[in-house]
Amino acid sequence: MKRIALLLVCLLLFADAAALAAAGEQMQQNGKAPTLSQEEMEREERKRLERLQEEARQDTLDKLRRQYEPKEKEYYKNSVCSFGPQFKDVSARLTDDWYMFTPLDLSRDGVQKYDLIGGNMYVIGEITVTVKDGAVTVDYVYADRSIQAGREYFTFFADIDSVEKSALENLHMQKKYSYGRAYNIEKKLGGDTDVLLFVCNTATFQKTTPGIVRYHSNNPDRIALREAMLDMIGR
Repeated sequence: MKRIALLLVCLLLFADAAALAAAGEQMQQNGKAPTLSQEEMEREERKRLERLQEEARQDTLDKLRRQYEPKEKEYYKNSVCSFGPQFKDVSARLTDDWYMFTPLDLSRDGVQKYDLIGGNMYVIGEITVTVKDGAVTVDYVYADRSIQAGREYFTFFADIDSVEKSALENLHMQKKYSYGRAYNIEKKLGGDTDVLLFVCNTATFQKTTPGIVRYHSNNPDRIALREAMLDMIGR
C-alpha cells in the first residue's frame, strides 16, 4: 500500500510539472508579437496603398495650385531715380523716359535726404547726400533687404543745359561715381556747388515688399517740392 501511495504521489508531481511547463510555454508565446492572418495582412497592405495614393494626389494638387495660382507682381530690374523733376518735363529733347533729377546745393556742410523712386511707381528707399569739409558723399539704402539691387549709377550735371541725350541713354559710356565715396568738390566738380544729381540704379522688388509705399506724383506736397527744385535751377 505504501508503494502504491508513493507511486500516486510521483504521478501527481509529474502531472503538475507538465502543467507548469505547458503554462510557461504558453506565457512565452503570449509575449511574442501575434501572427497576422492572411486576411489581416491583405487589409494592412490595402491601407498602405491607400495612404500612398492620397499622398500622391495631394502632391499633384499642390503642384497644380502653384502652377495656376496668380503670381505676385514682380518689378524686375526697374529703373530707380532720386526724387525730383523729370528731364522730359524740362526739356522734351532729352528723353521719353520718366527719369528724374535732384537739384543740389553743395555750398554748406550738412546732410540732404531724398526718396528713391522705383519704376516711377513706388518709394523703395532713400538717397543721402553729405557735404563735409569741401567733399560730397552720396549713398543710398533700400527699404528692405529683399529688394535686389542691380545696377548702381549716379553722376552730376552742372545744369540742365549741359545734359545731352546720350548721357541718359548710354550710361555705360558716361562718367560714373561710386556710392559711399567722398569726392572733393573743387577737384571733381570744378568747385561748382549748384549741381544736378542724376541717380539711375536698377532694382527688383514686389508691390508687397515690406517698407515700400506707392508713389503719387500728383500729391500736393510732391508738386510743391518739385516746383521749389525747379526754382533752384531757374525754371
